[in-house]
Formats: sequence, C-alpha cells, structure tokens
Amino acid sequence: MLYYREHFLHISDEGFIEIPRYMQTYLPHQLRVCIGQLRVSSHQLEIERGRSKGVPREERWCPVCKTEVESEEHFVIRCPAYVDLRAQFQIEESLQLCMTMGDQQLLGLFLAIAYERRDRSLQPTHQPRVSTQQTITQFFQRAELHQRGPSIGLTVHQATAQRARCRPRMGRYHRPQLYQEDISRIRRAYDHMMEHRCTTTPWVVFLEETL
Repeated sequence: MLYYREHFLHISDEGFIEIPRYMQTYLPHQLRVCIGQLRVSSHQLEIERGRSKGVPREERWCPVCKTEVESEEHFVIRCPAYVDLRAQFQIEESLQLCMTMGDQQLLGLFLAIAYERRDRSLQPTHQPRVSTQQTITQFFQRAELHQRGPSIGLTVHQATAQRARCRPRMGRYHRPQLYQEDISRIRRAYDHMMEHRCTTTPWVVFLEETL
C-alpha cells in the first residue's frame, strides 16, 4: 500500500486524493486501458505473474534485461530495453511524475509500444517441430494429389450435368392396377354416400378422384 501511495496517488495540499490525470483528459480506449492496468497492477509484468505463482519478490526478474525485479517502476523508468521509447515520448524520471505528467497520451503510447516490444522479444524464435504423424499424413496427401493429376476447370453447365449423372434416378410412376373387388368396394362406398346425401359428385369423377 505504501508503494502504491508513493508512486500512483497524488494527494492535494488539503489531504484529499485527486482524480488521476489520465481520467481528466480524453484518451483513446487502448491508451486509457494501458494506463489503468498499470495503476491497478492488472498487467503481465513479472512482479504480478510471480505473485500468482508463489515466486518470492526478489526473484521476479525482468525477462528482457535480467538485471533486476520487473516492477512497474523498472518497466517504465529503468529497463534498458526501452531507452529509445522514453526519449521519444518524453517519459519523466520518476513513476509519480509519469502518472501526473501533463500529456497523458504520451504515457499511454509509451506503454502500448513497450508492451508490444516486450511480448515480441519473449516470443520463441524457433520453428515448431513437426511430429512424425504429421509428416506421414502430408506424404500420403501429396501422393494422392499426384495420382489424381492436374485439376481441370469446369463450367457451370458441365458441373450441373456431372451432378445430374451422379444423382440417383427415380423410376416413372405407374398407377396401380385395380381389380374388380377394389372397384366394387369403391362403388359401395359411393352408393352409401349418395344414400345419405354426403356427395353429389358423379360416379366417374368420384372414381378418378379416389384413384
């Protein structure tokens, strides 16, 4: 708490905590997030990563310069990997002055570019190793492509005709042949409906509709 009070809080002469300078000026969202994360220790510096892993504070070395603990003050003020950025963005000589400097956009730009440089320097430079299974799969894929031969282009009409040839064909519909007993059964149903006046359709039309 004492570290936060000394470096991030600005107390007025009356003893009140003043609003942070970066919240009083207009900043793009990315720059505002960079400054806010630094103030509340919501970043990926080793001072916080080591805390979550149980590493003692004195062993949370800076992975870039490996000279001292990578705290917020070291990252912004002392790390030699960002000397040119400090000169470019006019970074002050103390963390408290940086938090209260007039142009907070310069501080946000410095943090954004420094974070990006840090991440880029920590990325592995070697190529990922290809497993034996991937090598075998790629070999057979190349062999299969070689057996197929070069690809030829098809027009839309040719592709449609090719799909039609591959599509299973349906046989023509044939009306089932009716036997005499089927016609007699339909006739009895028709007579019953006529008797009860359920239909006025002629017999021939009724038979065709039934079929």
